[in-house]
This record gives sequence, C-alpha cells and structure tokens, in this order.
Amino acid sequence: MTSNRRRSLLTLLLIGASEQGASYAYAGVGLSSDFKAVAARYPHSTPQGSYLRLGPQDVHDHISGIELSGTGPARRVRITITRRLRER
Repeated sequence: MTSNRRRSLLTLLLIGASEQGASYAYAGVGLSSDFKAVAARYPHSTPQGSYLRLGPQDVHDHISGIELSGTGPARRVRITITRRLRER
C-alpha cells in the first residue's frame, strides 16, 4: 500500500470515528439524553455518579445499568445488558 493511500485511509478512519451519530438510541437512551431525565424513568434505581444501576423492578429491555458521561464529542453512553440463562 502506498504512503498516500495509507494516509487517506487513516484520515477516513479518523473522520468516521470522530463523528458520533446523535440519533442512535436504545430504549430511549442516546447521546443527547439527560442523565437526570433518564434516572427519573427508573424510580427504583440508584444513581452513582454518572452510572445508574437499575433495581430489579426497573429492569426491562434486558438493561441492568446505564452510564452517561462526558460532553460534546467526548460524550459517551454505556448500556449494560444482562440476560438470564434459561434454566434446564
């Protein structure tokens, strides 16, 4: 691969990695979500800093935890999904 082609590929990867799609959401939680508003939807859950551990009464869509941290391009959403194994 030539040096110019490598540079072009690296530029495309960096551009693609830096542009986060604000429209993606899972169960109504996305990059534009407000942490306090999300926490209010789960009244039996415990906020811990920027992380919300869902109480058993609030678990739906297999979500057991939600983290919203950072601002602007550094904004991050982490959703912990837990599924129980079927009992045999």
